[in-house]
Amino acid sequence: MKTLAHVLFLSLSMGLLACGGGSGGHRAVGEQDTELEETHQDLAEAEVDASAEVVEPDRSDEVFAPDHIAQVDITLSEADWATLRNQGRDIMDIIGPGCLDGHVPSPFTNFMATVTIDGEGIPEVAVRKKGFLGSLSTSKPSLRLKFDEYVEGQGYMGMERMTLNNSLQDPSYVRQCLAYGVFAAAGVPAPRCNFADVTVNGEHLGLFVHVETVKKRFLRRYFEDDEGKLYEGTLSDFRQGWVNTFGLGTNKNQVDDRRELNALVRALEVQEVDLLEAIEPLVDVDAFLTFWAVESLVAHWDGYAGNTNNFFVYSDPTDGGRFRFLPWGVDGTFRPPEDRPDQALLATGVLARRLYLEPATQARYVARMRELLDTVWVEDTLFAEVARMEALVVPLLGEAERVDVLASIAEVRGFLSSQRGRVEAELASPPLWEVPLREAPCVRDVGSVVATFHTTWGSLGGDPFVSGGGEIAAVFHGLVPEFQAIGAQAGAGVEGEQIGRGVVVVVGLTADNVVIVATIDSPLELLQQGTTIAIDWSEVVGNLGVYDPVAQTYQALGLLGEGTLELTQMTTAPDGVVEGRLEATIFEFGF
Repeated sequence: MKTLAHVLFLSLSMGLLACGGGSGGHRAVGEQDTELEETHQDLAEAEVDASAEVVEPDRSDEVFAPDHIAQVDITLSEADWATLRNQGRDIMDIIGPGCLDGHVPSPFTNFMATVTIDGEGIPEVAVRKKGFLGSLSTSKPSLRLKFDEYVEGQGYMGMERMTLNNSLQDPSYVRQCLAYGVFAAAGVPAPRCNFADVTVNGEHLGLFVHVETVKKRFLRRYFEDDEGKLYEGTLSDFRQGWVNTFGLGTNKNQVDDRRELNALVRALEVQEVDLLEAIEPLVDVDAFLTFWAVESLVAHWDGYAGNTNNFFVYSDPTDGGRFRFLPWGVDGTFRPPEDRPDQALLATGVLARRLYLEPATQARYVARMRELLDTVWVEDTLFAEVARMEALVVPLLGEAERVDVLASIAEVRGFLSSQRGRVEAELASPPLWEVPLREAPCVRDVGSVVATFHTTWGSLGGDPFVSGGGEIAAVFHGLVPEFQAIGAQAGAGVEGEQIGRGVVVVVGLTADNVVIVATIDSPLELLQQGTTIAIDWSEVVGNLGVYDPVAQTYQALGLLGEGTLELTQMTTAPDGVVEGRLEATIFEFGF
């Protein structure tokens, strides 16, 4: 039986409630996250002039050979490694009030390292952490290597960068390469993908997914001209007020007037003219239909069509500047979203929504999906690809991880076995799309909570109403709940990313038997007697939710922020006294 604390640990490790899927239901940011790769730090870097580049033979196909596992050894100072791995994000910078005002810059900084790849040493390489929310890790951080940051023209096998994903949101390790392979088979420009075995300062971090970085060298492989603008979409859409959230990924020496983006916004707002007449000069609609159908087919709920997230658009100069869509962050694919019954359709993004609501383009979308089922969705080929990758990665895993990986691979196989039947059943009578356009993702201030608590260290896992008590005063959407019992727990995390962190939980049972749970999650070293800790969503995070003791489920209500955790009594000795006060604002997600 799962205890309340166990459920809380699971909910915290999954991330925070946020972006909804096609049905408007809520999901966890990073539940299958988005490993949203940031080209964000690169936004501040000048693009190297192509004429000044040292021409190096492009042997990157050897690096990305499907059966190749790159051996990557990174050496940097221990102090730099400690700083790098502990860098994080403040969620309020991402979805706080005013979150549509601009593209969120990367909080991660470069550190100089020596990198050895398959026995070839490369000095003075920039290494930094990468990731959004659900993919962040201190023990096994995703990494970005940039070979020419400190040495002009330096590269490896014709590559300027390497992107190493920790696959935290995909314990199977196979979803990313499998999904990019389906996009590529359908003719969509997609990153190449294989694996890497990574060691840092002699510490074996384990298996990573090696994904091609989407930059100019990527563009050159697919387009005749790489001088167009490449934009990254991060909770971004082609709507008034949303355009500033796009990040410019190339040609930063050009004026970033977002002219192409704003033109598409205006075209999609016009209702009285033919939709295709308005947008075809701005978007390669036929190519978008393929991109969109593949996103739906592989269940990329966290991409453009499903969540206005994890995508690139490239304004192709050889095609009049028309946009082509490129996939990204596909670690959540090949899982049917539990809160969305439709399997053949994702249409949250305004471009997908407008096209689907037009009978002519809806028919083209359905036809394209049927075409992909006939030509790309070949189960025997997909199963063989899963088996090939499984044979590569499983021998590299420890015994404990191997169990989880095999179980996750079995989930992928189950999806592959059943997806055709689900999609064909829906295409026989194409589903309606009646979901209104979503609100902005920015959080809203909806209340506050003040609580005093007393408990003992190590009480996580028991009955909070036995192990502790206190008082709670809260306001939520103008309502003031009455509590008939207060409980509390505290202790060290014991699973995954909770190791090395401490959790304080204050629980209130309302008069109508609803269990409200306020949770603060902090690095252990910050939990000291007499300290007041800021809930900053960088190191110290907080959330508010409802626990159902019968179903043993936890549903997040919002975030706790702009507050403090005061510890008047604090010890991490077994059964040591933990007392204090929690004060925070309650924020609700925008959608």
